[in-house]
Amino acid sequence: MRRVLLILACVLPPACGGEEVAPTSPSAALIAALCPPGAWTATEYRFGLADRAALLQDRFEEATDEDFGAWLSEGRGYEDGVGLTEDEFRFLLRAWEERKQTILNFGEVVIEFAGNEELVRVIAGSSLATLNELELLPSADAIRTPWGEVQGSVALRFPSSQDHPLAPFEGRVWLLEEGDWDAAEHAPDGTAKRIELWIGRRGPTHEAVFYFRVSSRRSGVTYVHDEVVLRYLVA
Repeated sequence: MRRVLLILACVLPPACGGEEVAPTSPSAALIAALCPPGAWTATEYRFGLADRAALLQDRFEEATDEDFGAWLSEGRGYEDGVGLTEDEFRFLLRAWEERKQTILNFGEVVIEFAGNEELVRVIAGSSLATLNELELLPSADAIRTPWGEVQGSVALRFPSSQDHPLAPFEGRVWLLEEGDWDAAEHAPDGTAKRIELWIGRRGPTHEAVFYFRVSSRRSGVTYVHDEVVLRYLVA
C-alpha cells in the first residue's frame, strides 16, 4: 500500500517538485498565429448598405441635407421633398432596420505587428490612424485602445449558412460597453459607448480577419468614430 501511495503522489506535479503550468490565455495562440511580427499586405473593407439601399440613402441625404439615422431617431417618417418615393423610403427603412449590409473594398493597405508574447503593437499608417493606438496583450487576454482597456475575449463564430458579410468566420471578440445602449436610443440625454475588436479566420483559405469598431450613442444618434475590416494572408 505504501508503494501505491508514493506512485499516486508523484502523478501530482506539486508533490514531486514539478512546476505548475500557468493557465494559457484563450486568445494567445490566435494572436500569435494571426498577428505575428512583421508587415502584411491587407485588403481594407468598410461595412455599408447594399448597393440599392446605399444609393437611396445618398439620394435622401442629398435632398434633405440630413443624416438618415438621425432622421429616424427623431421619429420622422416619409415626407415630401426627401428625394424618394414612399416605396423607396420603405425599402431603405427595411434595409436599415434589418442591417442588410455588405462590405466595400477600399483597396490595399499594409498592417504591421511589433512586440512579443506580452504586448503586440499595431502599426497601420496614417490612413488607419486609430489602429496605431491599438495594443494587444495576449497573455492577459486584453486589448488597450484610446477609449479604454477591454479585459477578456469570447469565442465568435459565423457559419457559412449565416447571413453575415464576414461569414464563414471563427475567432474571438473583445467587447466593452459603457452605459445603456438601448436607453440611449430613446432617452434624449442617454449616452453609451461600445468598443469591439474581432480577430479570426475566414473561409477555406483561412485568411486572417481584423475588425475594429468604436461607436457611441448620444440623444438617439449613433456616432461611429472608426470602423475598419482588414483581411490578409499570413505566410
